[in-house]
Amino acid sequence: MKAMKILSAAILAGSAFAVPAIQAAESYPSGPITIVVPFPPGGSVDQIGRLLGNKMAERLGQPVVVENRPGAATMIGTNAVVRSKPDGLTLLVAVSSAATNPGLLKDKVPYNLQKDLAPITMLATVPVVAYTNIDFTPKNINEMLELAKTKPVNMASPGYGTMAGLSAEMFRDVTKTEAIHIPYNGGAPATVDTLAGHTQLLWGTAVQAYEQYKGKKLGAIGVTSTERHPLYPDVPTFKEQGIDLVTTEWYGLLAPAGTPESVIAKLNTTVTEIMSEPGINKGYEAFIFGTTTPEEFGSFIAKETEIWTSLIDRLGIKVDNS
Repeated sequence: MKAMKILSAAILAGSAFAVPAIQAAESYPSGPITIVVPFPPGGSVDQIGRLLGNKMAERLGQPVVVENRPGAATMIGTNAVVRSKPDGLTLLVAVSSAATNPGLLKDKVPYNLQKDLAPITMLATVPVVAYTNIDFTPKNINEMLELAKTKPVNMASPGYGTMAGLSAEMFRDVTKTEAIHIPYNGGAPATVDTLAGHTQLLWGTAVQAYEQYKGKKLGAIGVTSTERHPLYPDVPTFKEQGIDLVTTEWYGLLAPAGTPESVIAKLNTTVTEIMSEPGINKGYEAFIFGTTTPEEFGSFIAKETEIWTSLIDRLGIKVDNS
């Protein structure tokens, strides 16, 4: 009988803890939601944030405001969310730099991504493409590698702090090529110089120079996805060409650490339903929309952080963020 009373007390205690969690999910959201985008208005991250915000408002019955907080390699906006109340009313659209900043910026990062933020779900990915000047003779990666043994081959990128720039460095590391990586301050000048022939290759996302590729002003000889990209069906992956290079720019949704698990679960379900809507990617065809569980997204971030920190440290890559 005494054992039965102890068991009953334990069950009641567990139920007492479960009730607030259930209530938190049922009452969520209790007010307007703010989605922080750590980039200026108008870019792809901002567009995805606003698309998501509009759909969330429809489903959750509360206003959703997108707040742009750019600066300091996304750290200003990210830190604002880290310091927010963990009630699910302040969320962050994070991108790949969240996993590369720890390696690039070291102790300048004022938070620990994996401890101070709670993953909700992946939102989208977009691979990196090796574009070429239209007059560049090699038509595949192996021809380019052979040429680089005898002639200088210059490769432009938007900068070391971008997934495209880091993909270029990983390519150089994997292939041991003599091709020269020239990191620019942004995608626009890198694209202009490749169009003009000052550089022979351009490392950029499938979004960055798609219009130039579509207009046959640039070629393309490789894509870093595991499968061919729908907008680049004739461009083989690096894997197809015998090069072990798979990278992706990614976008995901996170909340402050300590946000109730029931709220995280409700957000995950809501966003998964949104990203599964027919035609949701209209106008965003370069992006591969898709969601994950919070656990899967957390594991992905941890793995990405480990991969890029290791490469950055080993190659001694540095960026100027002063």
